[in-house]
Amino acid sequence: MRFAALLSLVAIGCGSARTHVPPGETDYGRPFEIVLAKYTVPVAMGLANPGSVGGWDEKPAMKTFVQGFTHGPRATDVDTDFVNYVLHPLAGSETHVIARAHGWTFWEAFLFDVFGSVAWEYVFENLFERPSRTDLVVTAPLGAILGELRWQAAQAGILPGVLGPSPYDPFLEWSEDHVVVGVRVQW
Repeated sequence: MRFAALLSLVAIGCGSARTHVPPGETDYGRPFEIVLAKYTVPVAMGLANPGSVGGWDEKPAMKTFVQGFTHGPRATDVDTDFVNYVLHPLAGSETHVIARAHGWTFWEAFLFDVFGSVAWEYVFENLFERPSRTDLVVTAPLGAILGELRWQAAQAGILPGVLGPSPYDPFLEWSEDHVVVGVRVQW
C-alpha cells in the first residue's frame, strides 16, 4: 500500500497542467482551485488508511493542528531524502507550471509556489504532523526552478507533451468540480 501511495504522489507531482487561458490573458483564480483539489487526494488517502501516506500513522488531532501554529516548524520530518529532495520539488514544479499555464509571470508563479508549500504544510499536512522546515525551505525554490525549466522547455517545443493532458485529468476535473465546490475564486 505504501508503494501505491508513493506512485500516486509521483504521478500527481509529475502530472500535467493544461493551458486554460489564451495567450496574453491571465486567470488568477483557477490555479487555486486546481491546487486545492490536488491537495485533497493525499489527505483523503491518509484519512482513509492511516500509515499509508506520508508516514502518517496517527489519526488527525486538533492538538497537533494547533501545535503547527503555536510551535516553530520541526527541523526534520518522517520523509526520506527521496521524498524531500525529489518528490517535493516535483510537486512544487507542478504548482509553478499550473500558474504559468494560466498566464502568471515567473515571480507570480514563485509566490504561488510559496503559497502552495505553506498551505500544504500548515493546513493539509498539519492535520497529521507539524510543519517541516525542510519542506518549507526546499519545495518552493526548487519547485520554481524545476517548474520554470519545464515551462520554458514546453514553450520552446523541446518537451511538447509536458503541458498536454495528463492521465489524471478526468479525476482532477471531477475533484475540482466536486471537492472544491463553492470555492470559485473571483478576481
